[in-house]
Amino acid sequence: MPTPRSLLRIASLTISATVGAGLLAACAESGGTNGGGGGEGIDFGASKEEYAEALADIDPITIKAQSPSPKGSLTGAKFEGYMQAVEEWSDGKISFDIAYSNAIAPPDEIDNALNDGRLDLGSVVPAYEREEFPASAHLAEATFAGSQGAFLGLLESNAWWMDVGYATDEIFEEFEEAGATVLVPAFNSGLIALNCGDPIDSLDDFDGLQVITGTATQADTLGELGASGVSMAYPEIYEALQRGVADCSMNSLLVSVLGGFTDLTPHAIIDSSAGFGSGPGTWAFSTASWESYPLVVQQLLFDRIDAFIESNLESVWQTISEAVGAMQDAGGGITEYPAEVRDAIAEINEARMESLRDTDAVADGDAWIDDLNASIESWDDTLVELYGEEIAYDDFPAEWSPGETDLQPYIDAIFDEVLLDHRPS
Repeated sequence: MPTPRSLLRIASLTISATVGAGLLAACAESGGTNGGGGGEGIDFGASKEEYAEALADIDPITIKAQSPSPKGSLTGAKFEGYMQAVEEWSDGKISFDIAYSNAIAPPDEIDNALNDGRLDLGSVVPAYEREEFPASAHLAEATFAGSQGAFLGLLESNAWWMDVGYATDEIFEEFEEAGATVLVPAFNSGLIALNCGDPIDSLDDFDGLQVITGTATQADTLGELGASGVSMAYPEIYEALQRGVADCSMNSLLVSVLGGFTDLTPHAIIDSSAGFGSGPGTWAFSTASWESYPLVVQQLLFDRIDAFIESNLESVWQTISEAVGAMQDAGGGITEYPAEVRDAIAEINEARMESLRDTDAVADGDAWIDDLNASIESWDDTLVELYGEEIAYDDFPAEWSPGETDLQPYIDAIFDEVLLDHRPS
């Protein structure tokens, strides 16, 4: 049997003809970016040289963009990787004026900044504004579903979130009403861990546990387990953990690394089959800006979603490797839940998934959940075929190395099954 490391070096693999994730994209051809700018377009798959020639006669374009992170940080790698790729492929005709660390608009105002012209491009977190983005928030509530694994789980979540997002017309409609055009409806920059100062060995350990949470869904699940969710702004987490105001924090490993509290919470739990849900980001343009771009510019901005995907995945995996190493050095590591806890979470999640069928956020809640489950199953099959076995979180520093994973088959599958139907034309 191939080792996990050899599986990471897969150079290519023909995608099974039975891949069914595209069934969702086929239901939503009205969504996406394909209403378009003027001028001549270019075929998908065009080379860098062909793009440079097609863009030769356009006036230079500067895109005002925002990253939530300091320049060069892992949190901003997906945004910077995307922008760098666009600049290179445009032969300098497209450039980005980047405001780092949310310098123009805080997270809950980025949609307003896209609408009023302060930004041309930004990352919106719909969970912060549920009333404005109910369909996107509904998708966020379902992100406990599917694998939560470090390698295949991250690939799977980003694939099915994109798949379901593009299949949900209501997501694109609510962003259009807000003056924004969606490029990536939902992306995952790290699965959620329960980070604690002491190990969780049984269901009884949740009794009275004070846990900092990021979403209402997380708090509800913890409440059913016997713990209490505490809402807190990110800058306050370190001090709360240090002073013992909270016992644990529920957040991605990226937040733990950047917040500097892996030594305070060295015992982390991420269970591949017991998710708590996350808060997806949405990569979107100002509609006014998007519609002003020539068609070939829109196509380049769309085609380089591949760089966004690759930069995001590589940065999350780098974070996992660093976080696991830091936690192990502090006497902890990343484990899965005891069986009784896993079973309890699975029961809670099953009931919650059924409750999501009853919604006004999408036109047909039953069909939406059925399609979501079908997407997860299909992408799971595809990814096992492409990359084989999962890698345990605690084994990640030894089993993963930067740049060793050939992501092209994965990216090809996402474009073929989801994105190409929505390419500007």
